[in-house]
Amino acid sequence: MKTTLRQALLATVAILGFGSLAAMAAPPTPTMTEPAMTTPATQAAVATTPPQTMTERVNNRIAELHASLQITPAQTKPWNHFTAVMRANALDMDKTMRRRMNQLPTMNAEQNMRSYMQVAATHARDMRKLVPAFEHLYATMSPSQKATADQMFRNDAYRGKPARQG
Repeated sequence: MKTTLRQALLATVAILGFGSLAAMAAPPTPTMTEPAMTTPATQAAVATTPPQTMTERVNNRIAELHASLQITPAQTKPWNHFTAVMRANALDMDKTMRRRMNQLPTMNAEQNMRSYMQVAATHARDMRKLVPAFEHLYATMSPSQKATADQMFRNDAYRGKPARQG
């Protein structure tokens, strides 16, 4: 069981790490700073429009996780805490990336490296907040929910390709 939790945590780190890297590839849109509410109409729009900010990516991920994990009413409190941390981290990363992208055109190579170091530091700090929230949620999951989460996170660690079994 300890190994499964460790694997899930490593997968969480991998998922959010890839998300941060993806956020660096596209400059954030300054107008999207509030979490969006998920409705069938917004889900359809999300399916046709690639997300522009870490906040949008995280909201999409939250909707995907909620549906796949079939979060129960008894899990609402740890789920809400976990998603609140995810959203706060996304806003934090959006702010960090916006600052980086605004300064990038005038940065020299050394300043660019320092700016990237700040992005990595923000990600590490945010993960230190997210992991305990996920541990608490994971502890409330049924064996089938844990198996679903484990597989989803493994697949994400392989960048969307199915994870190798065994």
